[in-house]
Amino acid sequence: MTRISVIIPCYNHARYLGEAIQSACAQTYHDVEIIVVDDGSTDHTAQVAAAFGESVRYIYQANAGLSAARNAGIRASVGEYIALLDADDLWHPEFLQTLAVILDRDPSLGAVYCGSRFTNECGELLPQVITRTVPANGLYGALTGGEFFPPCAVLARKNVFQRVGCFDETLSASEDWDMWLRVSAQFPFAGISNVLALYRMHGNNMSRDLKRMLDSQLQVARKHFDLENDDPATWSSAQRRAFAGVYFWQAIAHYQRNEPARGAEYAGRAIAINPDIVYSLDTFYALSFADQPPGYVGDLGRVSLDQVAQRLQMILDATRRPGLRAHYRVASGTAFFALGLLAYGKRDLGRARTDLMRAAFYRPALIAHRQWLTTWLKTLLGKRLLVALIQRKSQTT
Repeated sequence: MTRISVIIPCYNHARYLGEAIQSACAQTYHDVEIIVVDDGSTDHTAQVAAAFGESVRYIYQANAGLSAARNAGIRASVGEYIALLDADDLWHPEFLQTLAVILDRDPSLGAVYCGSRFTNECGELLPQVITRTVPANGLYGALTGGEFFPPCAVLARKNVFQRVGCFDETLSASEDWDMWLRVSAQFPFAGISNVLALYRMHGNNMSRDLKRMLDSQLQVARKHFDLENDDPATWSSAQRRAFAGVYFWQAIAHYQRNEPARGAEYAGRAIAINPDIVYSLDTFYALSFADQPPGYVGDLGRVSLDQVAQRLQMILDATRRPGLRAHYRVASGTAFFALGLLAYGKRDLGRARTDLMRAAFYRPALIAHRQWLTTWLKTLLGKRLLVALIQRKSQTT
């Protein structure tokens, strides 16, 4: 039996397909079959696949969507493990080797994912990197709030798909979120932070269609977290996280499109569904970088502290509404904590001190928070001494 089957669905992405196939052929792990599923392309996808000769199995089907193409590849595969590489994505040469070793070592694992990095249309690396991991038995809970790794970052056992079923062909997007929820609900699903997968950004990414994404994400949320009524106060914690996660994703996406009013609207909706998110520093950190384009999210050099403060204030205003006022002080404290950390990162120490003190005023418990206290003390050092200490630390590490 071939150990690994690489499934590459392709619909009119011939211009990228050759690079994807080449990255699969260049793997240091060699017991591999590569299956290209042409989902009714009208470009020269067939010719690109044919150029690789017997290295590639080519399957053609009438256009039926991404899920159907992946499913066709999985059904045709003979490998013990399945790797999903979209035609516009790429792998590091050690992707399969690294992830296969993890599955080999632990037969209880159903799948494993790795870190990923964004590239532009030409394949050039962009700053944004995704390295988040959670314990193998905790992934389902983490995925409840939304997905955070692309399909090209996953290696799974084929029998996992036989157990949980194939990709849902009724979904026009977010089919991977649905699949990983199903897998992680039944199997330990490990993660490593090694950046071995490259996710390409271009003008035709599915995630650019926000209406399509919203409809599909809500469909997945209803599928896994069915609601008996429309009152979030009666929902379970998992239900609140799932539906709030959908609207929070939409908030970030609208900010990235320079639609702050819509972004604030969706963020407010997310908070109304799950007020607990205002206790998380990650929430306000994500909102702080929300206007940065995909591939550049987290670039501190692009951050305008004034613009971030205005954006977060719009979110805080949403917590003044009836039913959410009890969360206003905590939300304000967390928001100012995020602002203080950003100001410190940009070495605006005066502003950082001010924002950190505001954070403690609204949320006094932060004074005992190690990161708050450490940052506060560093702001007292002065820029010259702080830079000297940072340089000395870098020299000794």
